Amino acid sequence: MSQGRYAGRKIGLKVIFCLSIIVGIFALYQLFEISRDNNSVKTEYKNLEKYVQSDGPTEDKEDLKSDDSSFAVDFGKLQSENPDCIAWIHFPDLSISYPVLQGEDNEYYLRHTFSGERSGAASIFMDAVNKSDFSDDNTFIYGHNMKDDSMFGLLDQYESEEFYRQNPGFYIYTPEKTMYFSIFSCYRADVVAQDDSFSISFDSKGDYMEYVKLVEERSLYDTGIEAQSGEKMVTLMTCNRAGHRYRFLVHAIGRAAPI
Repeated sequence: MSQGRYAGRKIGLKVIFCLSIIVGIFALYQLFEISRDNNSVKTEYKNLEKYVQSDGPTEDKEDLKSDDSSFAVDFGKLQSENPDCIAWIHFPDLSISYPVLQGEDNEYYLRHTFSGERSGAASIFMDAVNKSDFSDDNTFIYGHNMKDDSMFGLLDQYESEEFYRQNPGFYIYTPEKTMYFSIFSCYRADVVAQDDSFSISFDSKGDYMEYVKLVEERSLYDTGIEAQSGEKMVTLMTCNRAGHRYRFLVHAIGRAAPI
């Protein structure tokens, strides 16, 4: 009986060993697929940079760190490839520089790239209910928080006031105009307990200014910028390492670009 139990134990250990090998191989395969997917997405968006000019044709994202007075986007060619491209977002001194898409819902570009490929990195996109000309009081733009810092992977660096001081705003280009947005509030929001942070439309100017005051108070630090009635807001949103209930929000107000 003892030999039988011993033999059974050996068989059990072999099964566990084999299963662990299978699990390990599957995990490596998953990592390979993720890496290949990320590289494919990087290549796709890098290829789109040929439609962006900053002191000449753009060869690398580092070139996008130049004076925005010379930054230009060829929306004709971008929209010929994807009519859902409604803008381009560009942080002067960060590698956040991407086309902004808008679909019929908020699901498609959560999982698909500019070219329509299914991907975990997906796209930077505007909320489907917002007006594509940024005329709403508050326009939401979403992007994934990628571990390689692509897409909105750098956004939660705004937890640091020092990072904010070095990167106080961003540009948004549309076929009609160029806009600069000054960041005035950055914080992590609970989608359940702080669902009022995610408001897009308002019944009155008074309601909008109450919202502005709310998000100013939730900011991790005082930016020194106070939003005024009539100014349009853009809110950038990404997921957060704190968990699925949390999002990191960056609120910005349309202002004249710094000289």
